[in-house]
Amino acid sequence: NYLLHLTIRDNLTKQVSTPSSVKIKIDNECGNEVLAETDMTSLGSGQYSYDYVLPANAPYGKYKVTVSTTTYTQKEVYPFYLFPWDVVDEVRMISGIGQNKMISDLALSELIWEAYKEAKAEHEELVAKLEKKYLII
Repeated sequence: NYLLHLTIRDNLTKQVSTPSSVKIKIDNECGNEVLAETDMTSLGSGQYSYDYVLPANAPYGKYKVTVSTTTYTQKEVYPFYLFPWDVVDEVRMISGIGQNKMISDLALSELIWEAYKEAKAEHEELVAKLEKKYLII
């Protein structure tokens, strides 16, 4: 699941605000809409949440969550990454940085995703060369 919990604040006063409507929309790595614009749940005092249940066959990658309000006619975009396992904690453990948050989970996820895409491209290139060399069909 992907849970988004946020507090809406007025840009000028920074005071908590309760817009008349807060909507969420989610697109996957390929730009396909996986959640059409829908209302977030108001928890009161400018707080909103939405719990998106990811399908079992959801593609891995970077998702784009767009939150919009009608009162302020603003949109905010929040990325999140879907991996086949809890790769962020594993990388933190293996690298020795543990729970040191000098690099955020989001920034670390971005690095991991870019490294994955690079390794996948190299793998596909190698497979293509082997198929050509050995005429594998």
